[in-house]
Amino acid sequence: MPDVTRIRMLAFILTGMLILLPGHAARVTLFGSAPQFAGDSLVFYIQPNPIIKTRDTLGVCYFDGSGGFEMVFELKDTWPVYAEDGGTIMYLFAEPGKEYQVVFPPRNPLSISQILDPYFQHRFIHLGIKNTYTNELNALVQKFDLAFDPYFNMYARQVYANIRLEDVNEFMDRMDRLFDSIDHPYFKAYMRFRLELIRYLQFSGESKTNTFKRFPSASMTLNNPAATELFGQVFDRFVYHLEETGLCRIDMGGLPADSVVIKLRSCVLEKGWFSDTAFIELALFKGLFDEFAYSQFDRHRLSGLMQAMIHNAHDPEIQSMARECLDEVTRLEAGKPAPGFCLENMEGKPRELTDYKGKYVYLAFVSTQSYACLMHFPLLAEIKNTYQDQLEVVAIAVEESARALAEALDGRAYPWEFLYFDERFLILEHYKVRAYPTYFLIDPEGRLLWSPADSPAEGFEEQFQDLMQPGN
Repeated sequence: MPDVTRIRMLAFILTGMLILLPGHAARVTLFGSAPQFAGDSLVFYIQPNPIIKTRDTLGVCYFDGSGGFEMVFELKDTWPVYAEDGGTIMYLFAEPGKEYQVVFPPRNPLSISQILDPYFQHRFIHLGIKNTYTNELNALVQKFDLAFDPYFNMYARQVYANIRLEDVNEFMDRMDRLFDSIDHPYFKAYMRFRLELIRYLQFSGESKTNTFKRFPSASMTLNNPAATELFGQVFDRFVYHLEETGLCRIDMGGLPADSVVIKLRSCVLEKGWFSDTAFIELALFKGLFDEFAYSQFDRHRLSGLMQAMIHNAHDPEIQSMARECLDEVTRLEAGKPAPGFCLENMEGKPRELTDYKGKYVYLAFVSTQSYACLMHFPLLAEIKNTYQDQLEVVAIAVEESARALAEALDGRAYPWEFLYFDERFLILEHYKVRAYPTYFLIDPEGRLLWSPADSPAEGFEEQFQDLMQPGN
């Protein structure tokens, strides 16, 4: 046996012993060869917040010159771990103490049209594993999904078309028989929640109360994507439905926010649908978060209720997730610090948001692929030339490459800086950019003032002129 194999087997035995100790994390190893990624790297992460899908980085997988790789990280529990490559999100289910010889798919770089498309959907691929075996978790999930997904998709379609299908109960019995000998708790929970998705569709016309009652809350875990997917669908706009049906009234007026959330939590608990207070808090947090996308409730009041829920939550993990949710919906509000960045200008010089401190910054996310952006450029030039002592215009350009940006500008000199985004998609996420152009006005101290701001064609100059008047 080669020495490297002996070492890997010994490491596996030792880490396997670690997971027998409660509360201890154990090593997970990913290894193999992927020539298509030679010299590159991938960030692997988990998504512990089921409401906003935040990413907690596990580590970076580096590929050597021939594509060889070995990455080690630690987990306390089984999690789906993800890595993104252009238009593909790859994943596998990682169990503490296990080693995985991973097979990566071909590269899938994003085109500029996909980058600019606000409705672009990534393709999800379950990574291949060379050293898998029949009852290994990833093999079980893939086998189940191959049987489940076609049936589920057809069942969803029959809502709109008269398609004869195998009876739901017969299908579920068949799945139970197929995996009857499997004794893997994580997989069994995965299968149960996936099958409950069909039940959710089957009874979609019934009252929300029955839907809530049927949800298997006692088995709900945040590390199982089948559970969080069903949770997301069943409890969509949970708070709104409580109010609309009169099951629990939401006082949006006189009562202090703390009193409102305590009464709301008690009301749901008294219904007897769920016995776990942490689960009720999670459902209520999601319900409040969902309402920020609608106009049913006052936004300021919703923020106050979220703050009160955080203050009164019993579970620290729920509190942490709620803070992330509140930050997600409020971080671009006026008065908040503008998200920072460090990008290169056309001369290759790195520029940060703090470099412009002391002046107002009219921040524009643009693309030369957008006709509207090109039409705004002359207006931006006028604004910059008129207010150059008070205002900096900064354009973050989303292009195929820095060279493509230079060619598109074709030597035309504009009186402001273009910064190339360099495929740093986080800055687009931080500013929630969904269309081009998108504008923000940042004050001299680096705080968001107008978020978003009107475009040059929508009266920005007149508004800024009023801002510059004494007393404003």
